[in-house]
Amino acid sequence: MHIAEGDSTTGFRIGGAPPVGVCPKFVNEGTQYFGTFPISGDKAEEMSIFCSLNCDDPEDPCFVTRQINQALGPEIIECVFHHPARRAIRSGFRSELQGYPVKFGKEAMQDPADPSAGPPHQIGGIPFLEYDHPRARKASADLLQMGYLYLMRWTFPGSGDCLVKGEWPFHNFTFHLYLKITGQGYDCRALLV
Repeated sequence: MHIAEGDSTTGFRIGGAPPVGVCPKFVNEGTQYFGTFPISGDKAEEMSIFCSLNCDDPEDPCFVTRQINQALGPEIIECVFHHPARRAIRSGFRSELQGYPVKFGKEAMQDPADPSAGPPHQIGGIPFLEYDHPRARKASADLLQMGYLYLMRWTFPGSGDCLVKGEWPFHNFTFHLYLKITGQGYDCRALLV
């Protein structure tokens, strides 16, 4: 998958304003929208991701480097599941990124010997963390053992992406998202490595 030119008010998209009427439950002064992703299944549903990371104050408990290599819950990275909705015109949770559509190419295999040679973003598959900190590898293994599925990876925009304008919410870290189906719906956890 890659970040494409232009904007998209529906479908897979990142940046800009969140969908109409979609808000996170956990909010702090740094909470912003990241993206919306349609979820396949027996009903039309979307997942919107909100980030509550602080990048300016190292004393803040939500400071980005305090979140590295550990499983993050909804107080830092929150996934909101909702009916499909168009992008809002205005929102207090507007991303620092300009709005972009996310496009898909054909399926590509990632080379475990050189994960950096593959696409910068992925849906599903295996979280390649072999070269990352042991705490990140353990956190990922624990999530998989608890029944979470590996959902997606986002890295800083690179090969195949358009020129992205705005502040990337994960800085130069890689964002990994895990999803678990529960009796109440879905539960998400994230890793920044």
